Amino acid sequence: MPENRWKEILRGIHNFALLLVLLTSISLVYCLGFLLKTGSSSPTPNQTQPLNLYGTVYVTPIEQLWFNGLRSFSVIGFLVVVVGGLFLQNVAGIKLYGPVSYLPVSREAESHWSRTARKMLGYAFMLVLLAGAFSFCYFYLLMLRGSPTPTPSETEPLSIHGSIVYVTLFEKRTLNWLWMFFFAGMPALGMAALFFHFVLRIKLFSKATPK
Repeated sequence: MPENRWKEILRGIHNFALLLVLLTSISLVYCLGFLLKTGSSSPTPNQTQPLNLYGTVYVTPIEQLWFNGLRSFSVIGFLVVVVGGLFLQNVAGIKLYGPVSYLPVSREAESHWSRTARKMLGYAFMLVLLAGAFSFCYFYLLMLRGSPTPTPSETEPLSIHGSIVYVTLFEKRTLNWLWMFFFAGMPALGMAALFFHFVLRIKLFSKATPK
């Protein structure tokens, strides 16, 4: 059955991504412990990059890049897995856990406009979460490539845990727009979901029932 086959493939990809995120999170914890143990309390010729890990420690640039990469992948991967799971479960109708049923299924009777509205809300939720994930990824990329001192083109400061870099005005505005889209979009979608559920009586998470 081709349809059931691609559903099994998508479910397998989602579960593999979930396992990968969990392993990355475990690696992040071990990396944190390692840096706390081996980091220097003051700058050295090799350990020049500050990290605020329950107090400032100094690590090598490679260690800082490795730690930031694990941290970014854990956060972004978690958001992607959650959004992908919600999409597969509630929009594509794929059962992520438990045995796969090969019986034909049909959804409860509902009007076309309510089904369309529910899907549009789901797509908007995915878009906002992806924008948030991209904004955090973009922020860390700017922190890695930004200039430690102001330059004629890089005049806008960015900071995290006491580390300050300077980026261009366009990069700073792009980051601000992404953050505003995410932090304004999440409560707006929450209010829209409540309005759909309690006022318009649109069932946001409808279950498939056998014919």
